[in-house]
Amino acid sequence: MQMLDIEQPPPEDLFVEIDPFGCPYCGGPVAGGPPQCGRCGRIVELRLRRRPGGAALGWLVAFFLALGIAAWVHGLLLAQLIDAPQLPQWMDQALVKLVVGPAFYNPDGIGDRLADIATFLTRVDYVVAGLFLAAAAGLALRSRLVYFAAFFLLILLAAVPVAGLLTGLTGWVPALFLFGLVAFAARWLADMAPTFEWQTRAYNADLDRGLKTHVDYYNRGQHYATIEMWAKAAAHWKIATQLSSRQAQYHAALAMALAHLEYRAAARAAAERAVALVPDDSALRAFRDSLVESEETS
Repeated sequence: MQMLDIEQPPPEDLFVEIDPFGCPYCGGPVAGGPPQCGRCGRIVELRLRRRPGGAALGWLVAFFLALGIAAWVHGLLLAQLIDAPQLPQWMDQALVKLVVGPAFYNPDGIGDRLADIATFLTRVDYVVAGLFLAAAAGLALRSRLVYFAAFFLLILLAAVPVAGLLTGLTGWVPALFLFGLVAFAARWLADMAPTFEWQTRAYNADLDRGLKTHVDYYNRGQHYATIEMWAKAAAHWKIATQLSSRQAQYHAALAMALAHLEYRAAARAAAERAVALVPDDSALRAFRDSLVESEETS
């Protein structure tokens, strides 16, 4: 059944009884200094994301420090090659030529124009090294700003060997190696995202703000059901059924939440309304029958 996402504010006389939905998980009464449910004993505070162990973050900080040192060493070596009147004899080897760019092996040297570019890339290496050291400190302090800036820093680090390859100032081996390190660091940063989500929120059964349509309320209820906050889900699904009473899935979802809260009669009534809207749905009928059986045996 198609749902129309029409902006439709809740009716003015709409009221959701908060008392039975005190705890967003089980609906029990909440009281105490830290808000604690008297039925399930949970503290009514949910961490949005679990913070992983600090050991993984410590290794990431060390890895960023290593990248910063590597950028500084690369800039230092590049500066020495620029200032050298000629390449040392030991560098005239095929393996070394894969590391050092072919521009350094020109008979006339790298030339004035390439020298300017090489000097600029050297300074970029030094700047990148400093930024990586600062990023390592920011990551150690769990700065969200530094976390997102670190991705752009990795892009800057990858741009240096690209410029070196285009100008012949960097060999293929260090460029490919650096690309691999950048990809590895980006993947590591992505895996460490929960570390930088430390905000907490005290939950109750009040409706979330900013929801406008019945689809908004239904989707928000789905979110709370995913994390098993059934009372919070029921509060939003109840609004969805009142804003759009012809949606069978809304009534079925409300019945499921009420069943988890052990409000058997209310759950059966919501399931009856869902079956009345789509009487041919065998899954809904089976769900309704299971609620009826549960109510009779309780």
